Amino acid sequence: MKLDEKDLIYLAGFFDGEGNVCIAKHFRGELDRQKNPSYKLQIVIGSTDRSVLLEFHEKTQLGNICIQRPSYKNAKALYRWQMGSRNAKEFLEALLPYLRIKRQQAELAIAFQNYQDSKYKVFGEECSTEDIQLKEAIKKTISELNQRGDRIDTLVETNKEVN
Repeated sequence: MKLDEKDLIYLAGFFDGEGNVCIAKHFRGELDRQKNPSYKLQIVIGSTDRSVLLEFHEKTQLGNICIQRPSYKNAKALYRWQMGSRNAKEFLEALLPYLRIKRQQAELAIAFQNYQDSKYKVFGEECSTEDIQLKEAIKKTISELNQRGDRIDTLVETNKEVN
């Protein structure tokens, strides 16, 4: 990934505002539901302006861009630049010095992927109970960090108190 510092700063700000970090949990079959989930680092940046996403996709050569069609008339389409696992880690490592809002999520996500890379060499290898607990804890923490900020109901109540 070759971006100059100016691009990294811009992209970090864009990701802070429009990006999302998560650990996705999957099951390969009904038997896996009880004992062997798989976990994957995923990041997504959404925008109704496809040109920005295309520019950075071309510069980084990471992930892919897909379109989410609007669910109601006259709405704009949403474009999603998404990547997972090692590509997501590489992306987050490059942005980390410039991130503000999503810095903690990025640090946890990088640590998660480093753990995955060091622990699992064979796809589908069974997870121990301790591995699952650790991954669930990281997944939960990132999810909670993503929920920071004031909720609309809190803002409405605060506005009433001020007026």
